[in-house]
Amino acid sequence: TPGWDCHGLPIELKATDKDSKLPALELRRRASQFAKGAIDKQRSQFERWGVMGNWGNYYCTMDPQYEARQLGVFMKMVDSG
Repeated sequence: TPGWDCHGLPIELKATDKDSKLPALELRRRASQFAKGAIDKQRSQFERWGVMGNWGNYYCTMDPQYEARQLGVFMKMVDSG
């Protein structure tokens, strides 16, 4: 299953366009928009190159369902010590 890690400083730096005084919500909106565009472009390139994958069912770390599953994993880790 193909997937993309869409969090972190590299995406935030691309999204700010050197405007470091953005409010947090605007920064997250821009970062999300940038990441979605990058995913679409890269997925299209992979498909064109013939890279095999379930392109209709990829994971993306900014997807709320993915984040919820990760929180569940962390919760199990905390519970088990």
